[in-house]
Parts: sequence; C-alpha cells; structure tokens
Amino acid sequence: GKNLGLNDDDFVLVQLSNQARVRVFDESFSTFFVGANGYITFTRGDQDFSQTLQEHFDTLRISGLYADLSAANEGVVTGKQLTNRVAVTWLEVSEFSSTAPNTFQIEMFYDGKIRLSWLEIGSRENIVGLSDGLGLSPDFEETDFSIRYADP
Repeated sequence: GKNLGLNDDDFVLVQLSNQARVRVFDESFSTFFVGANGYITFTRGDQDFSQTLQEHFDTLRISGLYADLSAANEGVVTGKQLTNRVAVTWLEVSEFSSTAPNTFQIEMFYDGKIRLSWLEIGSRENIVGLSDGLGLSPDFEETDFSIRYADP
C-alpha cells in the first residue's frame, strides 16, 4: 500500500475514490482517519496514546492495536484501496518505549464486513476491537496480550 507518512501520535485523513464507502455500525463513510497509534476513527482525527478504555470508547473507532505506537523509527503505516475493500497496515511499528515490532492490518469491506489480522504483536498492554462511540460498555474487558495461551 501507499505510505501514509505517520510518525508519533499523529493521524491522517484518507479519502476513498470511485464513490467507495465503508460502513461501521450502520453508518457509511467515504473518508476516515488513520491514527499512528493503531486505530481508525471516522468522525474526527485522534492522537490518543494513553490506552484508556474511556478514550477508546468515546469515539467511533476500529482498534487493531490501541497502544502508544510510533512509526517514526523503522515501522510504516500504509493504506491501499482495492475493488471490494480498503486495507490499512501497521508494519513493524513499535511502541514508543520499546523496539518490539507490531504488524497488523484492518480491512474494511464495502459491504460492511471488517477483518482484523495480527501477524506480530510485540506490545503487552493494549486494546483491540470496535467502539460505537457511545461510551464504555459495562461488561467490557481489556485485551491482555501478556497472556499467550490458557489451560483448557
């Protein structure tokens, strides 16, 4: 995909071409914001890096890995529009205070399907998932990547 030019704690507006639109929670968008810290937002750009559940859920967003990431070093964030979807990839993007890389992708299909894929997770504390922007759900539990497996 095309390098989106993200560094530390910034975001970029992406405009889809050919009248393409993505859908999230029954809302349709021809533009969206890609955040260096591992998420896509739709109603406003976001520089949040603090990884709090309240901040995750205060905005309509898809979080592939909501962490204090920095693409200023070796990593790169790219975007590519395809015929049936748009894909945003965080390739070997490390946390601000670490060199452990993170590689993951968010794909938004024009029919409303969303696919998150993780290839390499170097971070240990972060949030993944969807937020409708209506506040923290009472039963939500944060993802813990420090636990690699569980006993049956």
